[in-house]
Amino acid sequence: MKSKVLTAEAEDQPMASYVINMQTELGTLRIRHDDRHMLSLRFVKTATAADTQSDETVLGHLISSRIRAYLHASQEPLDLPFTLNGSPFQQRVWQALRDIPAGQTLTYGELAKKLYTAARAVGNACRNNPLPLVVPCHRIISANGLGGYCGALSGKPADIKRWLLRHEGHDF
Repeated sequence: MKSKVLTAEAEDQPMASYVINMQTELGTLRIRHDDRHMLSLRFVKTATAADTQSDETVLGHLISSRIRAYLHASQEPLDLPFTLNGSPFQQRVWQALRDIPAGQTLTYGELAKKLYTAARAVGNACRNNPLPLVVPCHRIISANGLGGYCGALSGKPADIKRWLLRHEGHDF
C-alpha cells in the first residue's frame, strides 16, 4: 500500500473518527483515524474510560499491526494512509522528514539548508507534527546532541526519541 498524503481540502465530507489507545514499549499511543486515514498520533500518560477503541475497524487493525511491526523491527515501513493538516511550509518539512530513511539522521540545520529555511522553523514544524513515527521527526537531531521531541527537550519525550533512534541503529 502506498501512503497518500492528503490535506483537509481533499476531503469532501466529514467522516466519523475513532480512537485507538495502544500500549507499546514507548507507553500509551493515542491514535485517531477516520474510515480512510490516520489523523493523529500522540504519546499520552493514560487512556481514559471515555475513549472509544477502534482497533476493531479494518483501518484500526492495520494501523495497530503496522505500528507493532515497526516497534519490533525498525525496518518495517509505516506505510499507512494518512491526512496531514498544516501550512504549506509544514507540509514541505513533513515530506522531507518522510524522505529520511530509517537508520539515518539529519540535523535541524542540515534539513533547513536543504529547504532554504531556518533551523528554528524546521524545529517548529517538527514540534507540530501530528503523526510522529509515521512522519519521523525523531530522525532530526541537534548539531550538539539529541534535540527535542514532541515539544520537549527532556523527560519522557526525550527518552522516546532516544529509544527510536537506538531502535533504528543510532547510539544515543
